[in-house]
Amino acid sequence: MKRLIVVTLLVAVVFGAMLYFMPQSIYSEILCYADDAKVTVYCRSTLCSAVNTGLGYMVNCTIANCYETLRNCRDVDGLSVCFNGNEQDAEFVISRLNAQIISVQQLDGLYVACLYSPRLRGGIVIDGKLVNVQIALSGGTVTVGYPLILGEY
Repeated sequence: MKRLIVVTLLVAVVFGAMLYFMPQSIYSEILCYADDAKVTVYCRSTLCSAVNTGLGYMVNCTIANCYETLRNCRDVDGLSVCFNGNEQDAEFVISRLNAQIISVQQLDGLYVACLYSPRLRGGIVIDGKLVNVQIALSGGTVTVGYPLILGEY
């Protein structure tokens, strides 16, 4: 009996530690910040009304129905969140994600940064470095993509 209690406690501690140290998702990190955001989910299959892109589906939604949309999408390839904002808003998102800037490009008032956040899972390798979030700032609009911005910005 004593051994069962010890094993149960050990399993509970390990499971708790895994949950504590597990990176948080982009959904909770970005969606909770941008009340006015338009969200686009890129997935391989969905039960939602969607645009067929040839390689999968593009589902547009709002913050209000984003979690429901995500539950109805399978094999999500990416997510883009677009909201009204400025440089300080983009910096806030970068700070909230604890992200490290990998590269920044600027062209005619459009700024695009590729970043790596330890709070997000996965990513792609660009120029030998892991990238899992991209942020674009242009004309009062901030677009955040995970792992990259897959649509327009």
